[in-house]
Amino acid sequence: VDLSAVTPAQKERFYDLIERYCLKTPVDYSAFKDEHLAHRCRLVQIQAIETNIGSISDRNKLGLSYFYLADLCYNENMFDKCIDYYTKYLEFGPDRSEAHYNMAQALITLGRHQEAVEQLNKALEMSPGSAKAQSSLGYVFATMNKLDEAEVHFKEALRLEPTLETARTNLGLAFFRQGKFDDAIKQYT
Repeated sequence: VDLSAVTPAQKERFYDLIERYCLKTPVDYSAFKDEHLAHRCRLVQIQAIETNIGSISDRNKLGLSYFYLADLCYNENMFDKCIDYYTKYLEFGPDRSEAHYNMAQALITLGRHQEAVEQLNKALEMSPGSAKAQSSLGYVFATMNKLDEAEVHFKEALRLEPTLETARTNLGLAFFRQGKFDDAIKQYT
């Protein structure tokens, strides 16, 4: 929706209608082009789900509600709440690779690196072919200045997904920090 030609009152009315829709329906936020509107809708959804989560009796719906809440909170930079909701979601079944991976991303953002390593290892136990989890583990180890371990995980990520540019870039940086300049240059050529 292009809102550039509407009046401020029309735009606000549209925002209000979309917010009301978001109160009742899970939303694919990748379709949103207006980040301000997406932000408003995420906050409306967070508040509505938090208000009503105690009344959800279906165990599957409750678990999915925690997962959805965690994702919403992550996208709103509410990382502590995000971690709490992923933790609650995982109580419904610990074999959820995506939840462990996503929780690790929030932990990384908060600088809680050892906890992130634990979550990434759990994600990799369930999805050993996850190049993203391998790359994230490499990033955490590089952040902790454990460059040899970082190198191992970046290389594994690239073995699994040779076009994963974040792994290639970070591998080059790890090589550079170790003084392996020729190896670093190879990552960028």
